[in-house]
Amino acid sequence: MSSHSSSREAATVTNRASELAMLTREVHALQDTTRALANRLERTLTALALTLDAQAATRLRLAHISRDEARLRESVEELQAAAERYRAVARQLFGDQRR
Repeated sequence: MSSHSSSREAATVTNRASELAMLTREVHALQDTTRALANRLERTLTALALTLDAQAATRLRLAHISRDEARLRESVEELQAAAERYRAVARQLFGDQRR
């Protein structure tokens, strides 16, 4: 094997090692981004569920003074069901990872 061939092979190995290091850094950056987005999504789902709970509680209080109490109670049930759906999604996506 000539020295020219050996130096070419060494350059190829060096280039591949450099490419692998770059790809590894990119994968780590993507993993960090994915984790940050997942955390943000979890907080958003939780905040949405809490907002729906607050709306339901407000409508429930209003139902006591409203002429359309039945309609308000239905909307309370819908809001509570929606809040629980968002909590279920959050638990399904993130429940096992956070504990």
